[in-house]
Amino acid sequence: MRNFKQYLQFLTVLIASVMLSACSILFKPAIVPQINTYTLDPSPVNIVNGKKTDLSILVQVPNMNPGFSTQRMVYLTKDFHIGYYTQNEWVGTPGEMLQPLISQALQLTGHYAAVVVPPYANFMDLELNTRVLSFYQDFRTKPSHIHLRIVVQLLDRKTNTIIATHDFIINQAAEEDTPYGGVTAANKAVAAFLTQLTEFCVNAKSR
Repeated sequence: MRNFKQYLQFLTVLIASVMLSACSILFKPAIVPQINTYTLDPSPVNIVNGKKTDLSILVQVPNMNPGFSTQRMVYLTKDFHIGYYTQNEWVGTPGEMLQPLISQALQLTGHYAAVVVPPYANFMDLELNTRVLSFYQDFRTKPSHIHLRIVVQLLDRKTNTIIATHDFIINQAAEEDTPYGGVTAANKAVAAFLTQLTEFCVNAKSR
């Protein structure tokens, strides 16, 4: 009888140990993957200086094509198919990141008396509208590259007429075929875009 009681005690302890081990496995906290967050902060940017005027310009938030209005970083590995990095993302959408960069670049041209963003839109002479058609890391080439395509429209707000439009297409090779390689290439691509944009804007009025 004594041996039987000892056996029961041993069996009880064994079952409890197994159950505790099972619980520790079942209820083990999930490991949350680290998200790497990046921003667009291109430097240096070659700003095209313009003749000083009394013109004011409103810089709208860039519109985005479907698939790109997201913080998620986009890449292509084959035609017609876009993918998103799971552990790498932008600090904001491309439009949110580009608007302050565009505004700052236009201010640095010295061409405009005022450069403003919404909601301050009253009594502006000009309006700059942009649309990001594509912004992704393209792995269909070696090395991979950032493809940036932005359509820009300069509008005369007083007459509600289009002064000029331009389709900017920039391909910037990545130094490495990684998400971070795409980030550095994206900053270079945006720097090139800002240079071309300032030249377009300061010369558009005379066209």
